Amino acid sequence: MILRWASSLVGVLLALSLLGLSSVSWAQARIQVEEPLRMELNALLKAADELHQVLFDRPEEHELRMALENLEQALNRAQRVSGVGGIQQRVHVDGILGSIRTHLEMAQVREGNERLRHLRELFRGIVQIARSFDVDRYRIFFCDRDRSEWIQSGWQVRNPFEPRRGGGCGKLAR
Repeated sequence: MILRWASSLVGVLLALSLLGLSSVSWAQARIQVEEPLRMELNALLKAADELHQVLFDRPEEHELRMALENLEQALNRAQRVSGVGGIQQRVHVDGILGSIRTHLEMAQVREGNERLRHLRELFRGIVQIARSFDVDRYRIFFCDRDRSEWIQSGWQVRNPFEPRRGGGCGKLAR
């Protein structure tokens, strides 16, 4: 039984190598997008990175609202051009952007822990864009204590959901 499983695995790996798809390059492959969409997704990631910084710095309410509005504008532009490309790409992009929009709208009207819950989910969508599509590279962090993940431009762990604890909970995921 184990021998049969091992020979099947070797067969799959051999087939992948013959196709030029090593396990490393296959796992790291990211979906190519047309330039207008790529540009807007990069703007969305930049706005999310700015929101990350604002959250980490424990902002005044007006600063947080401004960062959320900037993210919303970037999201609007990305959704306007998401129809560029094939149907599979469009469905995937629209699904992620729709989820981000839902959590963004909820974060704008909620407060306290409920707002943080929606911001965590919003960042999950942002991370999915950073992982799935051929866009600018941002560092992705994950905290196993609060199960949050986020993107940021810097190397130092700065958990936006636990800034009072020094933001140190988190490990580089990519």
